Amino acid sequence: MKKKLFYHTIEKIFKDDLDLMSEMLSFTGRIRSKEFDSELINAIVMKRKSDDLNIYDAYVIYKILNFIEQDLILYKKIFIGEGPHKDKCRDENNAILSKLPSEFEAEFYPSSGASFYNDGYFKVRDGNIEFELKQSRDKFSVPELSVPLEVGTTESYTSFNHISFEGGLARWPYGSEYIHLFYRNYQRQSNYERYIKSRSNNNEKK
Repeated sequence: MKKKLFYHTIEKIFKDDLDLMSEMLSFTGRIRSKEFDSELINAIVMKRKSDDLNIYDAYVIYKILNFIEQDLILYKKIFIGEGPHKDKCRDENNAILSKLPSEFEAEFYPSSGASFYNDGYFKVRDGNIEFELKQSRDKFSVPELSVPLEVGTTESYTSFNHISFEGGLARWPYGSEYIHLFYRNYQRQSNYERYIKSRSNNNEKK
């Protein structure tokens, strides 16, 4: 989804729900005051200036945080030891990525600015990767995971697009010693959508 269409979609949501728009204005202030885990926030969106954060970013952060709590998006941090260098430092960044635990593989591509599709890839070499479910604390195993990698700064709509349409995202923000891994839990989402549809049908019958 292109940025303009992405913003237009959120504007329509706000137009239909003014209370939500008001809540998101307040939520933007709470993010700026660092009320939430800054590492996780920077993994979702990282601007060149923190003051550039807007209500569209707040909406994406709000949705992703809620989806993580509902296990619709699974989240995991993988220690790498240091943050990335600037985009032009391809060799330096790949040297750091080579220090990932042996079960993981990642490569950083040279960036071509904001229009560039992604910064590389992150995948599990062989076997599965386990996430801890928020709702039950059980382990959830994902086979053959492979997702786009975004390094340094990134826009909220970029994170949203990768998670929504490509099934996940690996984020390595400036200053972070971790790869932040997001995975769209299709199994949980399917069950959740059936539940919502069932509730809607029951309400219509009343």
